[in-house]
Amino acid sequence: MASNLMRTCFKQSMQRISFPTNIITTSSYSDTLPVDFHGLTVSSMTSLSVNPAPLLQFNVQTPSLSSKNLHQHDLFAVHQLKPQLVSVDLVKRFSKGIRQGGTKPFLGLEETVDFEIYKNAMFDSNKTVLPIIRDVERILICKKKECFPIADHEVWIGEVIDCIVKNNQITGGMLHSNGKFYKLGESI
Repeated sequence: MASNLMRTCFKQSMQRISFPTNIITTSSYSDTLPVDFHGLTVSSMTSLSVNPAPLLQFNVQTPSLSSKNLHQHDLFAVHQLKPQLVSVDLVKRFSKGIRQGGTKPFLGLEETVDFEIYKNAMFDSNKTVLPIIRDVERILICKKKECFPIADHEVWIGEVIDCIVKNNQITGGMLHSNGKFYKLGESI
């Protein structure tokens, strides 16, 4: 087991690195009210593979209501955020975990204004619904490939089955480092 000093040094080291911040929304049963939709903020998402199918990976701290939803339904959406103040508000809305009493990230968000329901012929929307946030750069629609527990987290692997481009400009997304948010700076 790591000492408190080692954990503190590790945490401080990781806080000095910028990570792209994304929001993941989970699918729910079709009769779920929007106020009960789930989602979470992640800064651990990365590409894993392109062949034979595009795969991505992210981590979820457990216990988590979003993890529970991810296990119940195989579909989720990864939202690549614009580097703007509205995105910071969304990240804070989706980052309150179960240890803080759980979240209702869609409380106060309006359907067709702030989010919409994903529609696609390969997705049976009669059984489940997948909310997607509107004011983002891109949305990767994924189905669960694998999930396995590691310590107090789960590692999720998703296969990308659809990509929705909302903004084709390359911004670098919204970056997070040491409790603050940034946008991509000058090239080196």
